[in-house]
Amino acid sequence: MIRRGSLETIGQPTKTYSPYHIGVRVEQTGLILPDYLFYVFMHLHQSGQWRVLAHGTLELVHIRTEDVRNIALTA
Repeated sequence: MIRRGSLETIGQPTKTYSPYHIGVRVEQTGLILPDYLFYVFMHLHQSGQWRVLAHGTLELVHIRTEDVRNIALTA
């Protein structure tokens, strides 16, 4: 997921590796499927969940790995 950028791009999920992105690894595939989690993160990005958690005052903002860890995946 994109860690740094504008308010429109932060939190956008991506399947390409970059050391500047936040990576999420699914170890218990019996609990949640990785492809489904990708679409959950896509929904969170499109609904503006990451805009609230953005840090920074200029055009360049970022989210922290703690923000991603603390996202509740409950209904």
